Amino acid sequence: MRRLGIAVFRVVLGLTLGLVIAEGVFRFRDDGAFPHVNVYLPDTTLGTRLEPGATQRLAFTGNPATSLRINSRGFRGGEWPEPKQGELIVVGDSQVFGLGVEEDETFPAQLAKQSGRQVLNAGVPTYGPREYLAVAKNLVSERRGANVVLVFNVANDFFELDRP
Repeated sequence: MRRLGIAVFRVVLGLTLGLVIAEGVFRFRDDGAFPHVNVYLPDTTLGTRLEPGATQRLAFTGNPATSLRINSRGFRGGEWPEPKQGELIVVGDSQVFGLGVEEDETFPAQLAKQSGRQVLNAGVPTYGPREYLAVAKNLVSERRGANVVLVFNVANDFFELDRP
């Protein structure tokens, strides 16, 4: 019986050490990044939303590791400035959010640089057309004078038209 206890201990110890070593190797290889956005919270209206105040390192599909920060509204980037007449709110999925790029390299950030306008990134990975419309409706009611740019992802949004 004692030999069985020692054998079980060795197996558990070996598995634990193996997992610790594997975690260390992946952490080193991926610069401490996780391969998926992992900062979601359940939401009764949208199904899920990004956790306000969350940060994460992300290494997405072979891209260099990037940093994510979620503002208090649950969208990527810093806190939003006061509403401004003619501002743009870009709504969409991971393409708008900017998976695989830094915050200043996202489509909304580039649009702001090129247009000289205040542009807000309201993209959330996993969202589809139903969520886009709910987000746009909510934000337009809060930010009078804003214009919405809805980015429809033809790669997957057609499949999400009839389901959240």
